[in-house]
Amino acid sequence: MDSVGADFLAHIQEGQLYKYTNVVKGWQHRWFILDPREGTLSYYLSENDTKLQPRGYISLESAVISPSDEDSNTFSVNSWTGECYKLRATDARARQDWVNRLRATAEYHSQKNIQASLRDYPRMSYVSDFCPSGVKKSFADARQHLSQAENSYIDIVRVIEKLPSQGTRLKCTDPDLLIIKATSQSMMCALENCYKILQHSSIEQPIVRTYSFLNSKPSSSSTHSKRKHYTHSST
Repeated sequence: MDSVGADFLAHIQEGQLYKYTNVVKGWQHRWFILDPREGTLSYYLSENDTKLQPRGYISLESAVISPSDEDSNTFSVNSWTGECYKLRATDARARQDWVNRLRATAEYHSQKNIQASLRDYPRMSYVSDFCPSGVKKSFADARQHLSQAENSYIDIVRVIEKLPSQGTRLKCTDPDLLIIKATSQSMMCALENCYKILQHSSIEQPIVRTYSFLNSKPSSSSTHSKRKHYTHSST
């Protein structure tokens, strides 16, 4: 890992943010800690409580971090589990800093998980029956389908983000729509990385290696290990 990556992982960001709570239906001060190495965002009642168990804990792998249209300070963090934190920074600059670091952490752990899955998954090699032109055509077809999927993903995001943020009708902050955005982004990230890894492997190896399709969901043991840390709290 280069020095930039090492510095990024070593920098734990913490600070005070407003969190929208369902209990009082309003904003409350909470102390947040972003740990890039662990890929987590946790929060406490105050800075003095950081030695205690966090009030809430969310995994950032494949999470979607979205600045809000309500104002220049609000943003949301939506995990692949459907959990959502609606947060507000002190000003626009602070919001952008949190959004940038949260997105970088989410992207890093998404990529890391995909790479680990491909390395650990059993592989079977065989001598290719395809000539080089056949391999190129296969990758060209795969690239075309991937581009179509990307366009569909962009269209979905645009439709959702064009919805109003307030009102009684369907809003862009609807939890189900945020889950769609999060899972769609995770899927596209996985497809892009699989394509790049397979393409790289076909160039380096004299034989073609085949990979079984990977389940997009984490294994049950992985899911359990992550979910057991969640503290489901609305405060």
